Amino acid sequence: MRLLRLLLIWIAFGLATSLIVTTSSSATAPQPAKPANDPQLAPAMDFLVVRYSSPRCEPDCPEWIAAEGRIVPETAGRLAKFLADPARRKLPLILNSGGGSIEAAVAMGRMIRKYEMDTGVGQTMILGCPNAQRDAGTCKSDGVLLAFDGEAFPYGAYCASACPLVLLGGMHRVVDPSSFVGVHEPKGDIQPYIDHYLIKYRMENGRKHIISKTYINRTYLKKKTIVGITPKLRVELNKYLNEMGGSLEILAEMEKAQPEDMNWLNNYSGDRERLGLVTANLRPLISLVGAKICTDVLGKAHNCIHLKAKEPYVAKPFERESVTKSWLAIK
Repeated sequence: MRLLRLLLIWIAFGLATSLIVTTSSSATAPQPAKPANDPQLAPAMDFLVVRYSSPRCEPDCPEWIAAEGRIVPETAGRLAKFLADPARRKLPLILNSGGGSIEAAVAMGRMIRKYEMDTGVGQTMILGCPNAQRDAGTCKSDGVLLAFDGEAFPYGAYCASACPLVLLGGMHRVVDPSSFVGVHEPKGDIQPYIDHYLIKYRMENGRKHIISKTYINRTYLKKKTIVGITPKLRVELNKYLNEMGGSLEILAEMEKAQPEDMNWLNNYSGDRERLGLVTANLRPLISLVGAKICTDVLGKAHNCIHLKAKEPYVAKPFERESVTKSWLAIK
């Protein structure tokens, strides 16, 4: 009887082996003429609503969502929470990212397509919120992100590694000629483990009938690093590219560069349009977030808002009196 029980446990161990795969991609610091920062050192991607508040467009100015930073597994959930407000789903998503998690990028792309949003590549400069302060997440009021005044610039902006998969989600996809788009082979860790169970069963007519299956514990094995597109990932990416209208040649372009390198896609040769990464080659970023898209008499863009005129500040008499008294007190 004891021997039979040991045999049952051993069989359970052998049948309960499974794998969890966490796939991610990363890019090294590009050449000096291209993005200079290391995406792995960048903060996790966050989302801000930014409005172009300038005399060049007021009182009707465009808004957009600035999406900058590393794509981590939690980024897709953050975007879903951010887009819980239906008004934000009308805004284009402007990306500036060195990539990250492929799974999160695919989930984000599908979310963007579901809401029929547009995407573009650009750096967003926010007034009153320096980059260091923004990276630290301190540009908030009572813990709530505000809508900031700012401007989006295409020069030197980039969307690399897993980021182009997010870009593909847009109904209209814009990459200015002065911005960069790059891809490379993915690199990920596979974490094997064995789940141990105690399985009780009885034999009837020579067949096993499980009575109960009780989980005991889990044993983690040594991590393995996988470089390249695995057969399973290829099937998943093929499906995603077909959904988004991207060319399957994107996978071939990814395989042209090792994870430590980058295959920057030429804009003037039409590669971006051929691969489906843009919907109109050489279309500028200002077509999504420029000042003039809200002044067209034939029809304003759907991401335009009307800004109320700011009332001039007028000091009240008691305020002047208090200031006078304070100076007298100092004297």
